[in-house]
Amino acid sequence: AAQRFWQTAKIRLLDLVAPARPGMRVADAGCGSGVIANHLAATAREVLGFDSNPAAIHYAATAYSRPNLRFVLGPFERMVDEGPFDQVVCLEVIEHLYLEQARDVLAQFARAAAPGATLFVTTPNQRSAWPIIEWLLDRSGLVPTLDEAQHLTLFSRALLRDCCERAGWRCRRG
Repeated sequence: AAQRFWQTAKIRLLDLVAPARPGMRVADAGCGSGVIANHLAATAREVLGFDSNPAAIHYAATAYSRPNLRFVLGPFERMVDEGPFDQVVCLEVIEHLYLEQARDVLAQFARAAAPGATLFVTTPNQRSAWPIIEWLLDRSGLVPTLDEAQHLTLFSRALLRDCCERAGWRCRRG
């Protein structure tokens, strides 16, 4: 139930702020189970979901079948070879990387992007209620431990903006 709520909320936000449009090639970086990539493929010309987890890619490829949707196993460097993309979507992924890795990944996204492409990235905000929610989730035992086990970099709006701009992106929000 919690994961369905999260996915629905992210889809609504994506549709509001950066919806996929007909004719677009879209990369879903860190696609996980493929829910977001599948949603994007309902509108976009082509969607490629990228993830380094073989089980996630297997599940996504088995669960979602569209002629304009493909799942790619491997590191984000593969995006550069598969590009260019009109939009790169990266939802709740970069906090699982160390800061230098996150900076490198954002730069790889820029290299995989077509001129004028958009990047839609979300991550928990360390200056919001998220740290308290994460602490409560960790103690509940209902989810795998997040603090210092999964979430390696805590981003504020300012840090995320700085990382994106250093990677060559121009920020409109956040």
